[in-house]
Amino acid sequence: MPQALERAIEEQVTTLLLQPVLLLRGESYCRIVDIAAGSAGQFAVLRVGAPLLDTEEDIRTAAGLLADIARPYDGGETAVCFVGHGSTPQGSAVYEQLQHMLDKHCFVGLLRGRPGPEDILAKVQAGSYRRVVLHPLLWAAGGHAVRDIAGEGETAWKTVFVRAGYPVECIMRGLGEYEPAASLLAAHGRAFAGTVRAGCSTSTDPPFPGGKTGPDRPPPDRA
Repeated sequence: MPQALERAIEEQVTTLLLQPVLLLRGESYCRIVDIAAGSAGQFAVLRVGAPLLDTEEDIRTAAGLLADIARPYDGGETAVCFVGHGSTPQGSAVYEQLQHMLDKHCFVGLLRGRPGPEDILAKVQAGSYRRVVLHPLLWAAGGHAVRDIAGEGETAWKTVFVRAGYPVECIMRGLGEYEPAASLLAAHGRAFAGTVRAGCSTSTDPPFPGGKTGPDRPPPDRA
């Protein structure tokens, strides 16, 4: 990201809109905001858009997508586990909301924090499920999905369920590969792009540390 900001400055960009491809306002989102704040004085307008699951309506949209993914497995014998990264306490509340909106054969677990694989395994064992489907609750099916969800390591989610005697299917698709999620994030970008104003801010406009909201004076004219 610092290199991208440097390039934008070199190319004389005056208005820069950053749209994170993240699910929550967690640690990664905060890092993006902090880095953006450090370059605020180089742009007339610098804004950071909202992550994918930022409002209750967003969460409902995501729950609908997860329900569609799980629908082919609703015969009563398959547990569908959506595995997210895990984040701040505020982020955990989002995962909990998702869980409450899903059918009983769907489970939301986390790579960091709880519920972890052993927690979800206990819930699956309490039911009459005979097989398990794992799906990343991540924007992209990258390293975490390959290594921590579908990997062969001792702590991988797949290993935990296979060791417990369940056949496991891993669907290696990130949420960004589904049209509803992609459209939702694009809508977030359009929303904050239509409300830009001078200075550096996030989509909900909280002040940056130290009260910095933008440059003291406009930067040099640029194309």
